[in-house]
Amino acid sequence: MSRSKYEIFNIATGEFEEMDFSPDEFFDELATKIADESSRLYDMYRAEREIVESILHKAIHEGEDSNRSTD
Repeated sequence: MSRSKYEIFNIATGEFEEMDFSPDEFFDELATKIADESSRLYDMYRAEREIVESILHKAIHEGEDSNRSTD
């Protein structure tokens, strides 16, 4: 059984390109890639947030220990 050819618009080139897999397979693969990238970016966000919270926590506690005015 031969597979059907489909055309998909490539927004980067502005042209249609043939693909030999179904749109369902294409969008499933695309959704998987987006989910993986979203997960990676969320993990990076959480790590950066922990770093910032740590810096702020340290700065606040050092400020309390020094008894200096923050005005």
